[in-house]
Amino acid sequence: MKIKMGFVTNSSSTSFIAWGMQYETFELKELFGELLYEKEKESGECEYNTLEEFLDNCDIEDDIYYLCKKVGLDCRSWYDADMTYIGISPFDMKNNQTLDEYKIDIAEKFNKLGITDIDKDSLIQIEECWYNG
Repeated sequence: MKIKMGFVTNSSSTSFIAWGMQYETFELKELFGELLYEKEKESGECEYNTLEEFLDNCDIEDDIYYLCKKVGLDCRSWYDADMTYIGISPFDMKNNQTLDEYKIDIAEKFNKLGITDIDKDSLIQIEECWYNG
């Protein structure tokens, strides 16, 4: 038998470390549902007549992931959890950047995403790990 000393992981675990925010699924639907519904209607691909129908029948998590990526934020959630984490890894901070400057940049990305009530002081440290096995 071998014993490994130090950090150990395997392909069945996923980690997410970031400065950002956490949201429950219903909050994300409130924040992005109307925007995504309007985009789908504009594209001519929407098969639902109302926003409520759209939200009841569509899985919008992938769309939210792409909206976040578009503004430079990362988005993660465990496949059957009701919590989604949005932010940026502290390992992406520039060498000459202070933590306050870094958090201001992250807050500005949230504002570009349309979440305007976020500032540097409302960001939280996120440290999550999921076992997928």
